[in-house]
Amino acid sequence: MQDLPIHSDDQSVPVYDCHVLIGKLDDGTLTGIVSNLPEITATASNERDLLRKISTDFKTRIVKYAEANEEIPWQEKQKPGPGQQQRWIPVHL
Repeated sequence: MQDLPIHSDDQSVPVYDCHVLIGKLDDGTLTGIVSNLPEITATASNERDLLRKISTDFKTRIVKYAEANEEIPWQEKQKPGPGQQQRWIPVHL
């Protein structure tokens, strides 16, 4: 699988690759973590709500880092573990 590039230039809107690992808790609740920015996690009863929560939090945090002139603490993308699925969300600022 090919990763989505993190892209930004003076001519376009920045696009960031949000790589999400999704698992299921014992009670059926879905849990997600952004593997390349693991400070972002969420839980929800369905995948659509989970990804909405994660993408909203991801965008908010990226904007905060940019406004504070701080480097984004990217991590190496993790592979899905047993019982996990992965999703990529291109996030436009």
